Amino acid sequence: MLAIIEFSPSHDECLWSWKCLAEQTGFQVLYFVHPSIAKRASLILPGAQVFPLELPEKASGRFHFLLQLKKQLKSLGIRKVLFNTATGSLVRDFLLIAGKRFQFTGVLHNAEKLKGSFSQAAISHWVRHYIVLSDHVKEHVKKSTNVKLEAIYPVYFPDNLTRFPKSEKGFRVVIPGQLELARRDYPALIKSLSSIMLPEDFKLVFLGK
Repeated sequence: MLAIIEFSPSHDECLWSWKCLAEQTGFQVLYFVHPSIAKRASLILPGAQVFPLELPEKASGRFHFLLQLKKQLKSLGIRKVLFNTATGSLVRDFLLIAGKRFQFTGVLHNAEKLKGSFSQAAISHWVRHYIVLSDHVKEHVKKSTNVKLEAIYPVYFPDNLTRFPKSEKGFRVVIPGQLELARRDYPALIKSLSSIMLPEDFKLVFLGK
């Protein structure tokens, strides 16, 4: 079995892809996710086994929470863990508590963290295999790290999600991630599109909030 862990309320647009890929190789997938993601599970993870994480409200409860998570994974017979977001102090601290009990893989949504983050260096002591979300990112960072990198495009989504019909000559550009002007240059995208001839049935589809 494979446990997919997401401590944060973000990056749920990737979760279904890992299930599709894991099940192709015979793995049963269990999700351990932030409560806000668990509330959307019937829509974004239909039919999947989803365990809401009872995240500690205070820092003093962190050790107990992570220790209980380790015990839960162990009791379910899980040996492989995929962090849907392999950054942050909760991931780091869980790795320190879990030790060598599990085989870890992590998804990096910001691969630049491999280049100088002390916390990420601690995580990389346990997570020796990372997934990045494009070939371009993989090529950009692979020369500055000795960890194993794999590039995968998380483009799988449940059939029950909204469909955007198009004509035979129509065209769709699908953009993952929540809308964040501070991190994504949407005006530049619109400007570049305005300079070319687009199909009559053309749409940009933003997947995030």
